Amino acid sequence: MKRMLPRVLLGIFIFIIVIGIGLLLAAPRVDNYQPNSEQGEIPSSSPLMITFNKPMDIDSVASHLETNPRRVGSFEQQGNTVVFNPDIPWISSAFVTVTLKAGARNTFGLPLLRTLTWKFYVPETRLAYLWPFEPPSDIYLLEPHSGKVVRLTTFKKGVNDFDVSLDGRMIYFSAENDQGGSDIYSLDLLDKHVIRILECGHVHCSGVLVSPDNRFLAFQRADGVINNENISALWLMNLLNKDTYIVSEAEEGVDDFGWHPMGKLVYFIGDRNLIRLVDPDSNERQEFEIDSESLGVWSPDGTLYLTTTLIPVKTKDVDAAISSHLLLYNLLSKQSTDLTEGINLEDATPAFSPNGDWIAFGRKYLDASDWTPGRQLWLVKIDGSNTHALTNEPDLNHVNITWSPDGKYIAFICFNQVKITAPPEVWMIDVEGKTPVRLVINAYAPQWIP
Repeated sequence: MKRMLPRVLLGIFIFIIVIGIGLLLAAPRVDNYQPNSEQGEIPSSSPLMITFNKPMDIDSVASHLETNPRRVGSFEQQGNTVVFNPDIPWISSAFVTVTLKAGARNTFGLPLLRTLTWKFYVPETRLAYLWPFEPPSDIYLLEPHSGKVVRLTTFKKGVNDFDVSLDGRMIYFSAENDQGGSDIYSLDLLDKHVIRILECGHVHCSGVLVSPDNRFLAFQRADGVINNENISALWLMNLLNKDTYIVSEAEEGVDDFGWHPMGKLVYFIGDRNLIRLVDPDSNERQEFEIDSESLGVWSPDGTLYLTTTLIPVKTKDVDAAISSHLLLYNLLSKQSTDLTEGINLEDATPAFSPNGDWIAFGRKYLDASDWTPGRQLWLVKIDGSNTHALTNEPDLNHVNITWSPDGKYIAFICFNQVKITAPPEVWMIDVEGKTPVRLVINAYAPQWIP
């Protein structure tokens, strides 16, 4: 019996080792994580993506995950990958530290044996633009404060236009091809991969605009002619399966289009003063008439619609003139408010601030004593109060107004209305009207990337 005891103990020891090795091999481990420092430019809205060797208990992962700076948000599971979507963007120009503590369990109840910690850097909020103004143009990326510039595309015949996804990760653009038309591409800012997602041959596909949820892409396809003029139909692409379908025939005469913040496609038919909203999933349509010359803009929550309307006026200096007013529609109360306080004004190109409290727009006076060749950059609160100018450059027209995601800065294009051969310039100014900075000469179409 005594001789058997060592053998029994050895057997138990070997059994424990085998079980331990088995548990070690069966325990969850992290195979990959994103974003990381090797990915280069990381958008501030980037989700955390942790890929394991086996499916995980998502609640267990959530309770063991910490970030610095701290963020709350939503979790989702994609196979073996757990995705964390923060409720607010990461701080720009700063490091983010992520810690996944040991003990997070997989679906079999086995724990993660080691704590994982990593860091990634979020660059300052950047500005994308097209350069040069004369084609062929390409997309460039600028850090406004550091001055760092990165060229994103290199197309022999140039890029026509582009749009940035709301989360700041994807850029979609139209570029000229060798067949006389233009194709549509996507560019992932994490890995810089450029993929052609729609080949159009000799037809021009352009004017790309991505939906707020990054599921659909609206664009125009110019493959018709009426009265010797090229006309364009409005199309949609499902970005998940790349299927395309027509939304509005060219003969309908779509003058402009965009997206409602809640994900509906919106387009404007000028000769009928008609705005139509289309649900891209169901194709359900709504429409309403509005006294406007162009498609307006929506407040961030989608409850306010801001557009311009033309009003014939007479002044002491001019027998007849056209005043352009900002008209704000409240879609809940069905009421409208004229935000332009005078009759001798030309207000145009409005843009809501990210929090929806302010509106930036271009203004010039029509009376002879105050008239200027260019429109200046102004601000007004959504209740019509606190209207004031940010710029005072009479010869310059301020257009393409766009707010930074944090609402601290406004970028815009300046066109010299006196020296008409001068190239356009991209400028930036803070909302206090201080420290205007010229960022790029001979560039256009600026868009912020969070």
